[in-house]
Amino acid sequence: MKTDSSPDPSPPPDPPPGKRVTIGNLVKESTIYGLVKIVDPAIGFLLLPIMSVLLTPEEYGFIGFFTATSTVVFTLVSLGIHQAFLRFFTEAQTPQQGSRVAGTAVLLAIGYWATILPFGWLLARPLAGTLFNQTSPALIYTLLVLALVETLDALGCNLLQASGRAWAFLVATLVNVLAVRLIALALVVAGCGAIGWIVGESLGRMVAMAVILAIAMRGVRFRVDVTEAKQMSWYGMMLVPAMLSFYVMAISDKYLLRFLADDSFAAIGFYGIGERIAAIMHLTNMAIILAWQRFAFRNMHERGGGKQIADGMQLYAAFAGFVALGLMTLGDDLLRWVIDPSYAPGFPVIVPLTLAAWVGGLANVCDIGLHKQRRPQWISVIVTLSAILNIAANACAIPLYGFLGAAWATLASQCVRLVAMFVASQAAFRIPLPIGRVFWLGVVFGCVFLTGQIITRVMGDNLVSVGLQVIVIVALPLALWAVPIWDTDHRQWVRGRVGKLLGRAA
Repeated sequence: MKTDSSPDPSPPPDPPPGKRVTIGNLVKESTIYGLVKIVDPAIGFLLLPIMSVLLTPEEYGFIGFFTATSTVVFTLVSLGIHQAFLRFFTEAQTPQQGSRVAGTAVLLAIGYWATILPFGWLLARPLAGTLFNQTSPALIYTLLVLALVETLDALGCNLLQASGRAWAFLVATLVNVLAVRLIALALVVAGCGAIGWIVGESLGRMVAMAVILAIAMRGVRFRVDVTEAKQMSWYGMMLVPAMLSFYVMAISDKYLLRFLADDSFAAIGFYGIGERIAAIMHLTNMAIILAWQRFAFRNMHERGGGKQIADGMQLYAAFAGFVALGLMTLGDDLLRWVIDPSYAPGFPVIVPLTLAAWVGGLANVCDIGLHKQRRPQWISVIVTLSAILNIAANACAIPLYGFLGAAWATLASQCVRLVAMFVASQAAFRIPLPIGRVFWLGVVFGCVFLTGQIITRVMGDNLVSVGLQVIVIVALPLALWAVPIWDTDHRQWVRGRVGKLLGRAA
């Protein structure tokens, strides 16, 4: 290990033999993480009828605005330590080194938070007035506490993920989701409104963080390794602009709606209801990314790993695109049946926001070359420029088109980010991704979506129309099999997997 204090720009040594993470591992772990991520939106949909009755659009928008602000504070306070930890832990050569990285990361996180805390405390009252129209600084204090809770929670989850303990991650995250949702719902039902939901979520996150740390950090020695601390600090801080800009892309629409739209909290509420469908796409992305990071960070050092990573990218584009297509086609029908009709103005944002989530997920998996060459600053540059573009596009679109304009502006900025990230990453480390096959994938998805729209226009919004759209979407895998997307190896792999499943069923 190097003993000097400067970050090592050279590629790390190859991981120990037998550590390759295969496409099978990627599929298996993505499935487990997907089970986790399905729980949260499922509970969210079950709660929507209750929430839309108990909360006004203004209150729902207030909750969404607080959540967006919490994300920004978390990014600033964590200084990217959770992402730096994941990058360095996957390169650990021994369990002892891995434990040293984990312990150092936790203590760094606490140190970062302790440094920021006095400034947040002093500015709490004016920030509460500016952001939330509140005279009490209580919500700012809540944000400060949540920043540490979410950072430690992210470190625990990343440790489980990087260690390949997917089932332990499943248990820990289920506790997280249930604790947050149940406590928050109890306070809303008790008549505490939006503030009750915020307090309940905060308490739930504290409980979940304690459980995750107890599972993930068992056996970790909490001591600071100076060399590891310097390298992780540098790497994490170089990613902060990227993470902050990424979140700015995700939440700037809400902030600009807050200050540019008429009846701003109601506009955010309508936007947020439509965003509930797009959020399922984000959760699908997260399920895959949780498995992707271990898969890509290992294989990028293996001989022939580029082809393996390209196969993983193609698999992501197909599966996540299938999910996005289903959400864009059927999302408005799902909402129409479960929420109060007063929220219907938010339905049109489903298509652009879901597409933006899918494109953003593609951009996230395309940055692997920059990680391999340890160039996090370039990731930050690309995402920051995309965020600036997003803010400018929102500022122009919101006064003209309201929250629908904000949704299309978000999609445009994510497309720019994808193209820039792919080009920069390929220049650093070429992945032999078959662009022609991905093009055909997009053509098939586009045709299926247009077919669904035609069915709705001709037959209207009814059960027969929905049933026909479901049939079209279910038949999509057959269409994908018929077009020139998959090569011989891919088809043999799929046939082998299907054969195993049929054999087990028999």
